[in-house]
Amino acid sequence: ENLPNGEYAIKIFHDENDNNKLDFNIMGIPKESYGFSNNVGMFGAPKYKEAKFTVNENTVIEIDLF
Repeated sequence: ENLPNGEYAIKIFHDENDNNKLDFNIMGIPKESYGFSNNVGMFGAPKYKEAKFTVNENTVIEIDLF
C-alpha cells in the first residue's frame, strides 16, 4: 500500500523455522519455500531484468513459492 509508481523486483522466502534466513541442504538446494516476482528463478536466482515489473496505480501481483 502507498508504494510509489516505478520498477521493482521482489524475492521472498518462507522462514519455516523462524531463524531469519533461507536454509539450504548439503547440496545447496533450499529447504524452505522461496519465490521471485514474475515467478522466475525456480533453478537459481534470476537476473533483475527477469524479475522486474512496473507498479502503477492498483498493481497486483502473485508470487508462486517453489
